[in-house]
Amino acid sequence: SDFVAPGLLEANEKLEYSRLSLSERRAYDKYVDTIRSNNSSLYTAKLKGKLEGEALGFEKGEALGEARGIEKGKAEGILQVAKKMIEQGINTDVILKVTGLSKEDMVKLTGKEPITMETLLTQNFKVKEFLTGPNPPKWDDLSERVQGQIKELANMLQTIRDAVKKPISISSGLRTLEDYNRMVKNKLNPSKKSDHFFGQTVDGYSLGLGAVDITCKGMDTIAFYNLILKMKYEGKIKCGQLLLEKNKTFWVHIANHWGNWLKEKERESRSLNDNGYSLNNGKSFTWLLSGEFAPSDLGNSK
Repeated sequence: SDFVAPGLLEANEKLEYSRLSLSERRAYDKYVDTIRSNNSSLYTAKLKGKLEGEALGFEKGEALGEARGIEKGKAEGILQVAKKMIEQGINTDVILKVTGLSKEDMVKLTGKEPITMETLLTQNFKVKEFLTGPNPPKWDDLSERVQGQIKELANMLQTIRDAVKKPISISSGLRTLEDYNRMVKNKLNPSKKSDHFFGQTVDGYSLGLGAVDITCKGMDTIAFYNLILKMKYEGKIKCGQLLLEKNKTFWVHIANHWGNWLKEKERESRSLNDNGYSLNNGKSFTWLLSGEFAPSDLGNSK
């Protein structure tokens, strides 16, 4: 019969192999061979698994490294494109849209905070509120003069808003040459000397100071106008033309002061009338002397 002796391999040192019979030796040898074979198969399987794991890991690592390399190269390429666009003067909004870069990326590239349509110029006023036409320019497309005039207006409006403690809406801000031509075509008789053109050259004239048309939510517009006029008289704000105008409804037209933007000789070509009101969409004005206010009975000014 076959020799069955579990544990003999472990007890080999105690076993007198020579004392076994021939059949017992054969049975024992067969048992040892089986154990060795099993151990060999197990080792082979482990080794194969290890090698396959290493190969898979290497393959994945190589693929991951390649992907990261491609991604890094792609990112560097995008940055190079953005740099070229900046050098060519392309505006920030377009660069961000085309490249997918963040504002933080642009800060790293330019060393300064980018100004976009959503940028707050003051606590309550964004760039886009001053660029109100059908096809407004981007901030980076504007000259430093125009940018400066917009910033000055934003600061002045913030002072007014802090005083009234109510939201102020801008219905008309910067107008472009395209806006001027469109208004002429529509027979709206725009003035080429309007401060709405912010110093841009319109039909040979380029002395605009920058202006906006505004209303105050929840406040009578005549009262709003007189409050701003009072602030002007008291020196709390420094502005140029301050007009109360009406077509179907009232609005307040307020412009930057000429002193920061025009020389004395340039000032001579402008009207000396700064404060007044019009009930016919600017066709004619009643001008106010210093210290005077607009009558409160000019009609419904909501």
